[in-house]
Amino acid sequence: AGRAGSGAAPRSSKRRAGRRARPAAGEPLADSHDRSRVVFLGSRFLAHVERSEIKVTSTASAETVAILRGHKAPVTSVCLSAWNSVQLISCDTDGCVKVWDFQDATCLRTFEKTGAERVEGRFAVFVNEEGNDKASSVPAWAVHRIDLSVAKNRFKKKQAIVAGSRKEECRALLLGGVNSRAANEPRYVVAVAGRRLRVLDDQTNINYSFKFDFDVTTAAVHPTDDLLAVGLITGHVVLVRPDGPSFEKVIRTQWRWHAHAVFTMAFTVDGAQLLTGAEEGVLVTWQVSNGNKSFLARVGGEIRQIAVSPDGSYYALSLSTNMVR
Repeated sequence: AGRAGSGAAPRSSKRRAGRRARPAAGEPLADSHDRSRVVFLGSRFLAHVERSEIKVTSTASAETVAILRGHKAPVTSVCLSAWNSVQLISCDTDGCVKVWDFQDATCLRTFEKTGAERVEGRFAVFVNEEGNDKASSVPAWAVHRIDLSVAKNRFKKKQAIVAGSRKEECRALLLGGVNSRAANEPRYVVAVAGRRLRVLDDQTNINYSFKFDFDVTTAAVHPTDDLLAVGLITGHVVLVRPDGPSFEKVIRTQWRWHAHAVFTMAFTVDGAQLLTGAEEGVLVTWQVSNGNKSFLARVGGEIRQIAVSPDGSYYALSLSTNMVR
């Protein structure tokens, strides 16, 4: 993890020799999806996934202070618990969900075979095998609310709020925005799938679906404003704003710098800047108000995920080299 900041870096107009071609629209992006594998635990610690282990690192010294072991399959997501701020929730490819006390480096509860593919806050993505059958009317995947209790040993799947077809893989689940109806709860629940961005406005309980001409690879939700950022397989960054009081009608603003698919993006804490990363290994910082940009080049590999600390002092970059900067 490094302190926030960026500098100018010129962009070459030529592709580097030997660099692999951008995947065609609709072609899977292998392991480049914006998975939740890096998360700040306040501003003092950072948790990041290495296969089936979760390492907790000090942001000040960059030293590993704890290793959380217990998953038997690769971990797909880590997040702070929505029920207890000193607990971490992880999920793996077998649907095993674990709750950790990251301060004591102990596993408090394990929920086996939940069917969850990843967990984010009070929500989780579940895959329905029946939904892959062409004759089935069951969605191939859905985002459900979950009820989790360590004390009562309970992991319960509640109602579905967003669902997708068998043609769409749910690449990312994101939360954000200010919910005036429920304090400390996100207003928007966003699922990235195929060429669509599927959004639940949890304040009004209205669902929206935004379609793009190319596959959506990642997205981000503005921390305070009604604004969504979308990354495309073509390298474009698209801002989606409501044209009126809701997202029923929208205004789209398109930017371009990346030559390859945008792997990850995140807003800064104040929402003034948008950070994006891709195969080029360059952290691009966009001014949200006008689209001006600055660069941090040669970070050491393809940028797979960006995380921002709660106080805005640090950015963390998860790289293709399995390194976190």
